[in-house]
Amino acid sequence: PQTLESKKENLPSFRNDPDCGEKNFQSGTKGYQKFLLLWENILPMLVEELNNLQSEVKVTAELFIGWIGCLWFQNSVYLKNMDGYWKEEFTDPFCKNVMTWKQFKVIFRALSHLSLELLDFIEVELNEVFLKYWIPDTELSIDEVMVKFKGQSSEAVFEPSRPTKYGLKFYALVDGQGLCLRFQRHRSDTEITLRELCKDFLQTLPNLQERKYVLFCDNYYGSFKLAEDCTKLGINFVFTMRKNRPLYFWTILSELATDQKIVVPTFRSFEEKPDEEILTIPDIAEFNSSDYAAMSWNCLLYTSPSPRDR
Repeated sequence: PQTLESKKENLPSFRNDPDCGEKNFQSGTKGYQKFLLLWENILPMLVEELNNLQSEVKVTAELFIGWIGCLWFQNSVYLKNMDGYWKEEFTDPFCKNVMTWKQFKVIFRALSHLSLELLDFIEVELNEVFLKYWIPDTELSIDEVMVKFKGQSSEAVFEPSRPTKYGLKFYALVDGQGLCLRFQRHRSDTEITLRELCKDFLQTLPNLQERKYVLFCDNYYGSFKLAEDCTKLGINFVFTMRKNRPLYFWTILSELATDQKIVVPTFRSFEEKPDEEILTIPDIAEFNSSDYAAMSWNCLLYTSPSPRDR
């Protein structure tokens, strides 16, 4: 615990949003009860399909919840082999008291063969309840998530540049507290338009005009068109830009700076840092969207010569 506390002290501090937090839960609701509220429409269909996929174990809602508990326990107490939690030499009896190793293994394998129709149903249900029970932070981010997966699925993708090279890919909108607000599975038979995907995610946020959300994303999602969409929704937008992208942003920003007497950094080349006498990029980031009211969109680009520097 002391090590954890010392690590927390060194973490960057984020703006505290007093309106962010849980909603629609009765006082005194425990953690597992909240989980059941999120999954109450999903569990019956999931249990039915797990029983259809195998006949070795009779799966019930209670048994499947116990399976999730064992999985969470294994994430907190790491062993090299999964069956080690049921061996005699492992002193903590948590997993042994919940289910047998055979029950855990059978459910684990069956989950790798869930139908795409059920996965679509789970996706729709969770996207509805996430915002039903949670008031999001005003700081948001959109990015991709690769979930390691070794089962049989036409949706699995291989991306060698990622830490998780093979698995299921999801597009996700998360808030500054680290909670998922919306997600969508990458489908091999459907072409994804990133701009429309982001708009669809953002339009479901509550109180768009009052909350003053700020969306952060990388250069894969960032575009001037999406910036225009964010402005129409009342959302501020910050994204990165690679050095091989057009330079006209700096031209626009320089003209704006001339009108509003704002000094901006000038680059002789993208490999060089801004001159020391003028403001750096973090200095410019302190200006809020009202300083750029003359622009047709509210956004700030951060140019970087490489992904590592970004």
